[in-house]
Amino acid sequence: MDQKTMLSLIEKYLNGTATTEEREILLDWYRREADQPATWEASSVEDITRLKSRMLGQLKQHVRKTRKPVSLLHRWRLAAAVLVLAAGGLVMARIFLPGTRNVPEKTLLTGKGERKKIRLPDSTLVWLAPCSELKYPEQFEGDQRIVQLSGEAFFEVTSNAQRPFIIHTQSLTTKVLGTAFNIHAYPEDTLITVTLLNGSVILNDEQRLMPMQKGFFGKNSRSLSYVDDPDAALMLQRREGELEYNNVKLGIIAKDLERLFNVTVTIEEDAKECLFYGRIKANEDIETFLTKLSRVVGVKINTKGNKYFIQKGKC
Repeated sequence: MDQKTMLSLIEKYLNGTATTEEREILLDWYRREADQPATWEASSVEDITRLKSRMLGQLKQHVRKTRKPVSLLHRWRLAAAVLVLAAGGLVMARIFLPGTRNVPEKTLLTGKGERKKIRLPDSTLVWLAPCSELKYPEQFEGDQRIVQLSGEAFFEVTSNAQRPFIIHTQSLTTKVLGTAFNIHAYPEDTLITVTLLNGSVILNDEQRLMPMQKGFFGKNSRSLSYVDDPDAALMLQRREGELEYNNVKLGIIAKDLERLFNVTVTIEEDAKECLFYGRIKANEDIETFLTKLSRVVGVKINTKGNKYFIQKGKC
């Protein structure tokens, strides 16, 4: 089995999307390779432990569910195959890490209230939002351009039909050839959102987005959905720090405020559902915006140092 096919099967297996036939192909491969040494580069101990735990757990589940008798030796060889692969870092660099083999990886970080713009090795432009992290190789090699994002970023991907651009964000993979879009994927949020301005992207190899559409991936439900988004162009303003809201819940806005202004915002439970129509202007301070928010929505705001408390009021 060639490397690309094997990696694809392992990723499907771990995500629970592999067919019965694909699972059997992968398991047969493990059985054959159980006594073979791993030859790829090692990954971090944390990544190896995570992979080992996931794969062994699912293999044990498979053994328990199968109706065919499985010998002790057979089970041992199967487990040994996983351990050999994990210990050698056989899969980690391709599934969980964005870099390519033997290519140094860079990490770009932003703190609260901080934004950064970067040009990647293929000339793709990235606007990284506050409290975000982007991992990428110093040079893209092979037939794919792969990066990893935690947080939010706007991408203008350089078109290359032969080398798709792939972004890993926790449980969602976004594949593009050349397009402009925004990804909102903070670890603490239950939804990953992809907003497409132009071009085309594919989410988890199954859901294609067209221009002016917004895709959603539910971390808990593991489901994909999308809606038409006539306001998608607002992402161009958002990447520069100007956030416009069209009847957005205050619970969502409160999270933006914390990331933008490096403050703590505590919002009363009843106030989280209140809707706001307006914007945070670039370089606007939080006090100015909250005064506007209070006037438009009718909420009450109390301040103590860099801590802000929002109460429902009349909204």
